[in-house]
Amino acid sequence: VKAPADVLTKVLQLDASYPNVHTLRTRRLVQWGMWTMVAVALDAIASALDSGIPFDFFINLSDADLALRTDIEVRAFFSKLRGRSMINVHEGGGQLLIDANKFIDAHTIVECGGYGFVVVNQTHERFPMTAGCCIGRSGPASFGQLPLNKHSIFDEYQVHTGSQWAALSYEFCKYMIEGPNAIRWQLAFERRLVPDESFLQTVVMHSPFKESLLNHNMRWI
Repeated sequence: VKAPADVLTKVLQLDASYPNVHTLRTRRLVQWGMWTMVAVALDAIASALDSGIPFDFFINLSDADLALRTDIEVRAFFSKLRGRSMINVHEGGGQLLIDANKFIDAHTIVECGGYGFVVVNQTHERFPMTAGCCIGRSGPASFGQLPLNKHSIFDEYQVHTGSQWAALSYEFCKYMIEGPNAIRWQLAFERRLVPDESFLQTVVMHSPFKESLLNHNMRWI
């Protein structure tokens, strides 16, 4: 949504000129620490599945990612791991992580289309992270009384955390988009802070794909 119209036009021209370039038609205003960070990745996965593009892995990349191996080496490596997803899942964690998760568990939020968020049934005094405005690079925070609480699934299952960077198998991609349990997790994480560092981990750890998981995201930062 932030891209100027002339940039979007140029991107669509490249899309039309190269068969291996695909542009998402769903445009979102992505907000740091909010569900839109996950939603845009799910948009890309759904688009790839719907288009019939043959793929073995979905790998999310940032503009700062640099390959440490050649294309031939990368292909050879992943060819041995078909059907397995590579997702970093924290095992244990120090007090800082424990405190952060407790804070997240205690708050329900509603994202406002990428333009900020509402902290439900809390006050500024009980949500000091905003410093009167935002969280990190998010939009502004508001506070309101709403008939909403955290999703009941969080009382049934443990939330797992880890890195947002991952390599996902084709089979796990289909599960995340089409699986009833995965869809239930999507609805739950829409109202949770920093879901990009817990959604993939929680879904995979409570799925049939847990047994084939490789606990590493193949990134060196």
